[in-house]
Amino acid sequence: MRRTSAANLFAHGRGTYSRFLPVGPFNARERAVFQQTSRFAARWFNLKVRRLRPARLPKKGWSRKRAFGRQYRTAWFLDHLLPDRCPRDAVCCFAVTMSDLYPEPSWNFVFGQASLRGRVGVWSFRRFLGDGDKIMLRRACQLVVHEAGHAFGLEHCVKYECTMNGSNSLDESDRQPLHLCPLCLEKLKWNRGFDVRRRYKRLHAFCHEAGLRTEAAWFAARLNRLGESE
Repeated sequence: MRRTSAANLFAHGRGTYSRFLPVGPFNARERAVFQQTSRFAARWFNLKVRRLRPARLPKKGWSRKRAFGRQYRTAWFLDHLLPDRCPRDAVCCFAVTMSDLYPEPSWNFVFGQASLRGRVGVWSFRRFLGDGDKIMLRRACQLVVHEAGHAFGLEHCVKYECTMNGSNSLDESDRQPLHLCPLCLEKLKWNRGFDVRRRYKRLHAFCHEAGLRTEAAWFAARLNRLGESE
């Protein structure tokens, strides 16, 4: 059966929510970051988010031992765990884990991976540990909306500084802004049909409440600019 990509679901009049699935153990701090990040993603994509009951990691056959602990192959999440958990009326289903990930044996690690046509994705917060809560939250939000953006038809951006820029390290990822460039914003707007001003207001409120001052200031400046253009 041919699958419908998330990029086409809004145009087809379906898909008003997404599913977030925690996989493996989370402590209290990690659960809080996961919950905040899913709320941020809901405002980013103009979607309701339904958090599912936790699932277990595979016991054998899909992992290897590394310095960050046991790493898990992304193919297990994308091809085996998630497809049955992504019903037709959901835009997408994403897994979140505190375990390290790798896509291929030749790779060292990957922060996350998403399938455009499969409407599924997975990301790991494992390499964000050891920093303050705000840093961890900012990194988690950036990772989630970047990887989920691929499922909505956004490819890596090479035109501007943008959340959809590619990165190969944590330092590179930290330098990326937590906002979309004009081109990627227009693409996502076409997909989700949101009002840009309302979206910025919701994202500004989240960042202000979460203590993400740089991001809150950016969204406030954009709102002021939009007000002047009326």
